[in-house]
Amino acid sequence: MIQSGWIEGKAEGWAEGKAEGKVEGKVEGKAEGLAEGEKKKALTIAKQAKEMGMSIENILLLTGLKKEEIDHLFYEIRSCNPFPCNMYNTFHDDYVSPDILIEVENSDITITPINQPALMVNDTLYEKVKNDENMKAYFNEAHFLMENMTKRNQTVLIVANALVNIQSGYFLYDDELYPCTLSQLASETGFHESTISRTLNNKYYSFNGEAYPLKKLLVSQTASGDSSDSIKKAIVELVDDEDKEHPLSDNQILKKLEELELHCSRRVIVKYRQQLNIPSSTKRKVLKKVG
Repeated sequence: MIQSGWIEGKAEGWAEGKAEGKVEGKVEGKAEGLAEGEKKKALTIAKQAKEMGMSIENILLLTGLKKEEIDHLFYEIRSCNPFPCNMYNTFHDDYVSPDILIEVENSDITITPINQPALMVNDTLYEKVKNDENMKAYFNEAHFLMENMTKRNQTVLIVANALVNIQSGYFLYDDELYPCTLSQLASETGFHESTISRTLNNKYYSFNGEAYPLKKLLVSQTASGDSSDSIKKAIVELVDDEDKEHPLSDNQILKKLEELELHCSRRVIVKYRQQLNIPSSTKRKVLKKVG
């Protein structure tokens, strides 16, 4: 390790002599942990090497340091983070690419596959190399891949078509989503529930310029058979219209829902309220201002 006192003295020597310049600024990032002399020396070497395009031999001549000392300082320079604020960024933007486009025109719903690559095999090339066993194996793999991609795209369209048929009121009239489960889709499409689950995983549809997961169209139902989506919408409307000084308790929301012929338990009310990020009645209460 280079002694910081010796470095400070020597650094001043080159600053006044061969360097013909003054060491400026501070070394950021990991270099802050170095002794002050090493920080100045590392910064000087970095600036001169950049400005003058120096080789290691020229730096040795300029500074009078040994190669081991230069190597040590370069190691410290390389260990610095040129983007020190990146370590504080814990958020990552996720971008999705819809698989199907859903459009409504004159009460007709159209489903169009999008973002699907057009795969093809060069038949002319295949005819030229088909007698080569290795090349033939590659072409067989290509055909196998294309067949699987086609089958996968067809499965997505079949499942999406069944979902849209069930939820047609949602797309046509902005109604609440109807109860729809994997079991129901399996009966509609003839696929196994696990196949449908894999098909819907990480698949998105585009509607009115927005992208949504296809799984959003799957809606559970309460024990009484009511749609969870309709109950959630009713809860939101009841909370929006409530007296802010005397907000509705979960029991009162339950009674209001029963008046609307929507039936569920108080536990379900609490669960849906939390999913909708609606605080409890105590936290929603707004005290009346005096004066």
